[in-house]
Order: sequence, then structure tokens, then C-alpha cells
Amino acid sequence: MSQQPCLPTKRKRFDYDDDDNNNNNNTISFDDVDTMEASEYLQRVAQQARGIPDTSLVASSQTHISSHKAGYEILDGSAASLQYLLSTQIPLPKERIPHEAAWIAQTLEIFEQLREYLSVCHQQGVGGKEHRFLPTVPSMKDRAGWIQFCSGHVEETTDDDDATTSAAWKDALPPEGYHMPTVQLVCQLDQVMIRRVLQHLASSTQLTSSQYYEWCYALLARLETPLHRQDAATLRKLVVKVAQHRAVCSDNKAAINLLLVVAGLYFGQASRRELFPAMVM
Repeated sequence: MSQQPCLPTKRKRFDYDDDDNNNNNNTISFDDVDTMEASEYLQRVAQQARGIPDTSLVASSQTHISSHKAGYEILDGSAASLQYLLSTQIPLPKERIPHEAAWIAQTLEIFEQLREYLSVCHQQGVGGKEHRFLPTVPSMKDRAGWIQFCSGHVEETTDDDDATTSAAWKDALPPEGYHMPTVQLVCQLDQVMIRRVLQHLASSTQLTSSQYYEWCYALLARLETPLHRQDAATLRKLVVKVAQHRAVCSDNKAAINLLLVVAGLYFGQASRRELFPAMVM
């Protein structure tokens, strides 16, 4: 017993090489699709598809062309996004650093040696749970706690997560009111904690203390690569903030430039031209 087709159609020959059809494939009508047979519908679709070119050239708009002639390009987006893009610009330093090229090369070499040393210490268990007298640290989300832990400065915060954190670490603070970034302490922190503490420090306003730069430098020495895009954004934010502070203040110049070289050049978040535009390459 032969099966009947589910959609009976009339077989009729369709001439694909018909010049009239090829010339008019852009005006193929589907107005009578309600009464059209399936085979005829498919033939018209195939005929129309053959008329679509493989490559389509889109002419540039006059607005886009005129913007290049004027020396600028129109930025699509809101005023807030424009303000954000402008805020990521690195300001110029107040004065030139002598022997910049040699100093930068030496700084990067020493930083690489420190990273290798801390990696060996961490692999050997320094800062592990088996060590006694490990300092109590703030919780991961305690932004104000970590800023005080690292720099001794107290910042007000409105985060709900900070209000519920334990204050046991405050009872163990040294007399000076903050902890130094010792080898045992930085090896005690895992990569997740290191990234979160860097985020806290990058959002801090306490850029006047030397402890701030010491902690940033130590955490960057423990930060593993390759960087996640969020970590790269954090380091770029840190570079911009520190460079902005460098442009208006003259304190901690050596620590500031040291941190800019490490966060900007070693981790690829700024170029030499951005950080030291007067440097002879």
C-alpha cells in the first residue's frame, strides 16, 4: 500500500534560467500566499534567494565622513559614559624622573624576583594553617576593615556587608594601628582574597600613607596571571587614581612611581608614554 503525500502538490517545471525571472527577482510577489501551492512558494523563495549577492557594500553615512574630516569621531552613548571614559585618562606627572628607562628596567627585574620568592614561600607552606600565631584578618567583603587593617585609616562605609563582619581582627592590631605586609601575612591570603583586597584599596581615598603603597605592591607581587578582565579593570582604576594623586601631591613620590610601574607596565594597564611622557625611548 503506497503512502499518500501529506501535502499534495502539482508538479510543474520551474525555469531557473528564465531571464525575466532573474531580472525581476527583487519584485517577486507573495501577495497570493494564502492560495499558493507549497511547491510554488518554495520555488519563489529559491528564486529570490539566488538574487541576493554574496557581498553587500554599505556606503558610509555623511555624518561619519564629516566627523573624520573635523578631526573627531562622534561618540554614541550617554553623558555618563563619556564622563567615565574621560575619567580613565592618566594625568601628566609634575616632574621628570632622571634615568627613567634604566630605573624602570631595574624596578621590573626586582619585582619579578620578589614574585618568584613569594611563590616559593607559598609552595613551601609559609602562611599555611599549620603555622602558629597567624594574624586574624577582616572578612573578604569588609572594605572599611581592610583599609584600616592595611593603612590604619578609618573610612566610613554604607555597605550592609560591612556592618555584620566580625571585629576580632581589631583586637589584634599592633600599637601603630595597622599591619605591615609581611611575607607570612601575604602568603596567608589566597588569590580570591588578594583580588578582593586590591579592589578595596583601589576604591580607597587614603593615598597619603606609605602603608597604602606597600600593601598594593605586596599584593601585586602575589597576584597570579593571566588577569581576569575584572582584575585588569581594578588595576587600571588603581593606576589612574594613583596617577591623579601624583599630579597634585608631592608626597611619597618614589612609592607612587614604583606602584605605577608595577601596576601599569608589568601588568599591562598603562603604557610608558602614559606614565612617563617625557621619557626618551
